Amino acid sequence: MFNDSLGEFSIKVICARIGRILENMPKGQGSFVSENKKSLSIALSIAILALIIYLVGPGKLISAFKGMEKKYFLFAVLIYLGTILLSAIRWSTLIGMVEKPVNCLSTFQLLTIDKLSNAFFPTSAVGITARTLLLQRKHGIMPSKGFATILLDYGFEMFASLALGIPIIILMHSKLSFSASGVLYLCMLLLGLGTLGVVLINTPKVSRKIEVIKTADGGSGILSRLTKHRLFSKALEFLTSFKVIVNYPFSSLNAMVISLCIKLSEALRLMMLFKAFGMGLPFYHFLLFEIVWVMISMFAITPGGIGAAESGKIAIFSMVPDVTTSAATPVVFIDRFITFWLILILGALFLLLSHRQYLFDNGSDNSSVYRSKWGEELGFMPLKA
Repeated sequence: MFNDSLGEFSIKVICARIGRILENMPKGQGSFVSENKKSLSIALSIAILALIIYLVGPGKLISAFKGMEKKYFLFAVLIYLGTILLSAIRWSTLIGMVEKPVNCLSTFQLLTIDKLSNAFFPTSAVGITARTLLLQRKHGIMPSKGFATILLDYGFEMFASLALGIPIIILMHSKLSFSASGVLYLCMLLLGLGTLGVVLINTPKVSRKIEVIKTADGGSGILSRLTKHRLFSKALEFLTSFKVIVNYPFSSLNAMVISLCIKLSEALRLMMLFKAFGMGLPFYHFLLFEIVWVMISMFAITPGGIGAAESGKIAIFSMVPDVTTSAATPVVFIDRFITFWLILILGALFLLLSHRQYLFDNGSDNSSVYRSKWGEELGFMPLKA
């Protein structure tokens, strides 16, 4: 069995090594990777989980799970359900800024279906598509407006992380190692650049110039060429979604307050789980974990982040000198059970209810047509009756 220091080092570098392996593999059309992408991503997820368990030791994990205090686990579950409800209220608030208001219980269901959809792909695009389509079917909101509210939702998550990250840097500057400080500063820099981009793009002068370029047939300037680039145009679409904030300052303030409460509740959930395993840390450590995870989670390369999320969170928790890899691993596994596997069950139930309601509203008992269309829209293979 590996000792703690070796295991800690191995888990921290695992994602980097896997990334280098994938970069060196052929990516051309018809290559092995492109033809077996799904199978490889599933195999990679299983391999990462198996390696984590092997490095830490199955015996240590089982012993830690047996010694877990159940009351703190239950508190963590309830806190996470409250976090999802807060996220639903925030999204409902943002929908009301661009379209007719939607009940927060409905947005709660759609958020769990989003998480279910993302469990099968290494990207959030499928979940976003599911949310957009269901928002249109259940509430008659056009996909373009529904998509804009989801972009706003991600944006307020970014704003809240930046707002809480600044005081954390001040509090923890002298308590973190050089590498941990570097990761935190990098995350804050990226969040700051994103926020600055939102402000600059939505100033009247820049906004008018972009509209002129987008409607014009040609143009030879740098900005004109950038707007025709697919990646830049997507980033531009994200940034320009925030114009609506100016017209609804009170709702925007509500969304920001809710976003801050969401980050605090996420940190509180982690605090309860650490207590469940007999560990106590100052509250701002858990805020640090969540803020750093906001940025790192975007680079998950496995379906639902399985394996990549576990190894990434273990590495983040291990940045604190008092937390070893073997101590952090059971916390991460239980946290993923709550935030991933448990929510998948809720998402599946709500998706089934949504499916039944759709058939009932359309007076049909033949589900095969609906399932086929739903699968095609989300990128799945059509289900056979």
